[in-house]
Amino acid sequence: MATFALGEPDIQLVNLKGRIFRKQVIKHKEEASSNSKGKKKAETFVNEDDVEMKESSRREKPYYDDECAADASEFQVERDEATKTYKLKFNVPSVFYGRIIGKGGDVRSRIQSDTGATITIPKMNDKSEEIVIKGTTEAAVVSAKTRIDIIIEKAKNSLPYTHFLSIPLNDPALQEKVNALYDDILRTQSFSRGVEPSIMGSPKTFHLTILMLKLFSNEQIEQAKSVLKTAHAKLYDILATRSLILTLEGLEYMNDDPGEVDVLYAKVKQDEAGDKLQQICKHLVSLFSVAGLAPPQELDVKLHATLLNTRFRTQDEDNQSRQTFDASGILSNYGNISLGSYKIPALHLSQRGVYDLNGFYHSVATVAFP
Repeated sequence: MATFALGEPDIQLVNLKGRIFRKQVIKHKEEASSNSKGKKKAETFVNEDDVEMKESSRREKPYYDDECAADASEFQVERDEATKTYKLKFNVPSVFYGRIIGKGGDVRSRIQSDTGATITIPKMNDKSEEIVIKGTTEAAVVSAKTRIDIIIEKAKNSLPYTHFLSIPLNDPALQEKVNALYDDILRTQSFSRGVEPSIMGSPKTFHLTILMLKLFSNEQIEQAKSVLKTAHAKLYDILATRSLILTLEGLEYMNDDPGEVDVLYAKVKQDEAGDKLQQICKHLVSLFSVAGLAPPQELDVKLHATLLNTRFRTQDEDNQSRQTFDASGILSNYGNISLGSYKIPALHLSQRGVYDLNGFYHSVATVAFP
């Protein structure tokens, strides 16, 4: 789903399955005010540790034209000959219901008023995720469905990631080395601005992020598991049935100023094993993109294992803004450190915010490596 800027800043074009729709965006006053004070800081790459687990406060109001209505042939609209009415049933993850209904039901009411169709949404705790649209004309049903599709597509941008493909790095020997590094940093760099224990990630969750995913329903989770299963044979071909042994060597940061750092990470050595892992990443990204579970990605995956992240910092109640730290001393003393080489046993489809008994992210599915 691509978004294009239009002449006015509060109007966007939404590309939904190859068709273009206009959509009006309404910003809260506080959001508009904060954006006017300075440019938003760009992230170099997305990873599980640097993504917030909260929704955006941005509100969106649909702005439609009749000529934007989708072709009825795209949907399986049923006709009831007895009542001479039309009906369309389709599954929608419950996370989107609030967006479709709107505050006090205003969004659903507006769609029903504009199209003449009626929209039935499952009640809370209902096991079914099936929305039903009924109307006296096929065009009314299709128009309502199109508007719901646009709301869902736009909402996906502001909803948080739910899962990610990861390479676990929770080897006990590596955990011991990371803890030793943390202790050394706190002993020698305590004078460095912003360096404190709270920004140090748990060695139990140490990992490489391959791909962030938004899986909002059990159906999408099962689809992701199926995609991962189909990748198994190709991954073995890439590894030539040999074990994957990665070396973590050197430290790097994500911005241009070592004195103003948000994320410090360990690098994967770009040797033969590192190259094979990059091939694996490209294959997985391609598979999930083709399946419609992730956007296309042309650039190589930036393989890194986060050590220090200001997102972890314990914040004062009076100051919730993200505070950088000075990594100059850390890079000077430990920039070329080797954390060792480790056999990678498996690839995980991990769930964010949920942890297994070993302290690592809950694994929804795994692919074992040779």
